[in-house]
Amino acid sequence: PWAAPVTPIDQVISASRLLNQSGRLRVHGVVTYFMPGSAVVLQNAGRSLWINTRALTGVQLGHEADATGFPDVHDGFLRLADGEILDSGKDDPLKPIPVTWNDLSRSLHVFDLVSIDSEVVAEVREGGQDEYVLVSDGHLFSAILRRLPHTSLTNPLQPMKHIQPGSRVRVTGICILEDSNPFNADVPFNLLLRSTDDISVIARPSPLTIENLLKTVGLLAALLIGIFAWGWTLKRKVARQTEALANRAEAEAAMERFNAQIEQRRSRILEDINGTLPLSEVLEDITELVSFRLHGVPCWCEITDGARLGSVQQGSAGRRVAREEIPARP
Repeated sequence: PWAAPVTPIDQVISASRLLNQSGRLRVHGVVTYFMPGSAVVLQNAGRSLWINTRALTGVQLGHEADATGFPDVHDGFLRLADGEILDSGKDDPLKPIPVTWNDLSRSLHVFDLVSIDSEVVAEVREGGQDEYVLVSDGHLFSAILRRLPHTSLTNPLQPMKHIQPGSRVRVTGICILEDSNPFNADVPFNLLLRSTDDISVIARPSPLTIENLLKTVGLLAALLIGIFAWGWTLKRKVARQTEALANRAEAEAAMERFNAQIEQRRSRILEDINGTLPLSEVLEDITELVSFRLHGVPCWCEITDGARLGSVQQGSAGRRVAREEIPARP
C-alpha cells in the first residue's frame, strides 16, 4: 500500500465504495427502554436488541411492540438502524434481572434490563444527563438518566433526585458496555435509567463516616474550648469574689478595731471627767478623739479667752498648739 499515490485529504470520500444489500427485518419484544428520537430497546426470551429510531412518541415502557429496521453493527454491538416502532398497547412488563458487578463486567447482560444493589459515591448533574457514581464489590460504575431537550414553557427541567452519598441503593436500568471484545475481562459498563424511580434507597448511610467524624471532632473541640473558657471565667470570678470577701473582712476587722479604739478612748475620757484630771487635758483628749474619728483631720478646741487646744491646721500641714494654762476645776 505504500506504493499507492498520495490522495488529497479532501478527496478521500471519492474513493469510498459501499454496497449494502441488507433488507429490513421485523422483531418482537417488550419495550424496556425508550429515549425519544434516539433509541428503543426490546427484550424477548432473555435476549435484548438496541434499535435506533427517530420516533418521538407512541412507545410505552412495558408494552409489547414490533420493530423493523436494518441489521447493523455499531462499536461491535448488533443493532437495528433506521428503526420503526409499532406499540401493540398490550401491557407485559418484565422484571429486572438481579445481577452482580461480576455478571455485568463479563458481558452477560448486554442491553438487558437488570437490577443491582450498590452504594452511592457521588451525584453529578451535567448538561444533558444526571449521573450517579456507584460502587459495587469495590468497583465503580455509573447510572445515567438522560434528559430530553427542554424549554422553559413546554418541557421544564426537572430537579435532580438527590441521594445522600453513602446510601445503599437498588438501581434498575439497561446495561451498556464500553467494549464489545468478549475476551476482555472486567469490561467497563454503565446503566441507563428510564426515570428517577429506577434508583431507590434501601438503606441510609451509616453515621460512622469521615464527614460525621470530623463534625463530631469539631463539636467536641468547640465543647472543650467552651468548658475551658467557662472554667477560666469561673475561676476569675471566684478569685474576684474571694478577694472582695477578704477585703470586706479586712475592712470589717479594721472597723471593729477602729470602733474598739474609739470606745476605749471614750471610756478613758469619761473616767477623766469623773476623776481629778485637769480640764485642759480632758479637752485635749476630746479633740484628739474627734480627730481620730475623722481619720486624722486637724481638730482643736478654742477657749473663750483665746486659748486653743488640739491640732490646728496651718497651710497644708497641721501643728500641735502649746497647751495654755487653764484654771483648774474646783
